[in-house]
Amino acid sequence: MKYTLDDLFVLGKRSGNKKRSYLLIDPLQAKHLPVSPTKALAMMDALGEQLSAAYPDTGCIIGFAETATAVAAQAAMHFPPHTIYLQTTREKVGDERNPFLLVFSEDHSHAVKQQLRTDLMAKQLKFSLLNDRPVMLIDDEISTGRTAANIIKSIDGAMPLLSRYISGYVIGSVINRMDSSTREGYAAQGIDCASLVFADVEGLEERAARFSEEPPAELADIPAAAFEDISVDKKLPDPKMGGVFVHDLKMWLNAFTDEAFELIKDRLPERGRVLVMGTEECMLPALYLGKMVGEKTGAEVYSHSTTRSPIGICHDEDYPVREGYHIASFYEAGRDTYIYCPADYDMVIAVTDSRDKEQSRRAMDDITRVFAGKCERFLLVTPNT
Repeated sequence: MKYTLDDLFVLGKRSGNKKRSYLLIDPLQAKHLPVSPTKALAMMDALGEQLSAAYPDTGCIIGFAETATAVAAQAAMHFPPHTIYLQTTREKVGDERNPFLLVFSEDHSHAVKQQLRTDLMAKQLKFSLLNDRPVMLIDDEISTGRTAANIIKSIDGAMPLLSRYISGYVIGSVINRMDSSTREGYAAQGIDCASLVFADVEGLEERAARFSEEPPAELADIPAAAFEDISVDKKLPDPKMGGVFVHDLKMWLNAFTDEAFELIKDRLPERGRVLVMGTEECMLPALYLGKMVGEKTGAEVYSHSTTRSPIGICHDEDYPVREGYHIASFYEAGRDTYIYCPADYDMVIAVTDSRDKEQSRRAMDDITRVFAGKCERFLLVTPNT
């Protein structure tokens, strides 16, 4: 399917961000807005098919946290089995003195600092397995390219041999808003750009200014509802801990999804509406499970995710985020986390890779409060770590 800018972009506002007030929201990304997981995965597959056709010999793919973790990982599935997949993260993934741990900045973000562990990438470089192959960075949206430039600078500084032996870098994205002169400047440095949509969208600050936003709401002080905790023996792949091969990423994710469905299938409504929700950087497992639930039960399934992005709430009819709440994080006490656009469902299923059981319980209690009056049945699905 060929996608247009109208398919992939609605305009929102960041809450409390003075660096950049507007926010591009992809309605097919399954992050902030609920969408069919089948439609979300189809968009991600389209990007992966395009990138793999253009750069089939890619040696390593790096996905950007938080919002592009599902996009990048699913796109990576279209590359050869021994392609490396890594993910940047805002989680703590090791001592910063670790030579394989890189730290870089995403300047316009609510959380500027990001990290990347390059263990598997460094190992492949040592054995000359990345020679004459490009390294690809995948994000959901590229505006100026500064974040990509920052990570490339960090990688080249930590692994100076890499730039000597690889054939260059590729920046892949769902939307690329860099102007042609900027892209030409990157190309002169050996950095290609590839995207589902190239669009020079202007005046976004002015267009967003017409919306009068307010911050996400605090939850009402009401009792939490009960939820059932489902523990899956199969572990989820963790590309932020040094990287995984695409073959292993696919195998582990499919095994987790199969077992999770077997454990919950007798609890699922045969029809009706189901939300399968991801948590922060853990987005793709929810999409896989949601797609399977829809295919096997006939339920109307949606997916989106909790997020660390503070988005402004506005009640105008043409504004995409008209309801949102500040909730506990599944990962860390005191972390600002949000969920947007709750709707009526027969069941809400959260899929998380958090290893903090107590924090997951607090977050799940808040989820039941968000959906109070909209849903009465809740499941929490976690790998048995």
